[in-house]
Amino acid sequence: MYFGLLKKKERSFMIYFVQAGINGPIKIGITNNINRRIKELEKEAPYELNILAEYPGGRKFEKRIHTMFQKFRIRGEWFRPEEELLFWMENIIITPTKIFFDSGAKFIPTTGWEREHA
Repeated sequence: MYFGLLKKKERSFMIYFVQAGINGPIKIGITNNINRRIKELEKEAPYELNILAEYPGGRKFEKRIHTMFQKFRIRGEWFRPEEELLFWMENIIITPTKIFFDSGAKFIPTTGWEREHA
């Protein structure tokens, strides 16, 4: 999915992958403010939350990811950290393609994908 093909109101949204603890479940969600969302989730989480990945995407793309990994779903938007999910996520980050990103995206090793602001 090209970032440019997202509906205008979805362009500010990010798909995020957050893991509870070291080997805990992974939440796949959507937000327009990752820092605020993590603070909200941490209020209820029994473990420290770690952002594994984030990249541009709207609700439709988030639902597609949920469907892709349905067999690993624990409950709601929480998934088991199975090798297939981790491999997919890692390869999206390390080997970006035009399917997910447009030429305006850049890789930031410490924070994941961010949209360049000119």
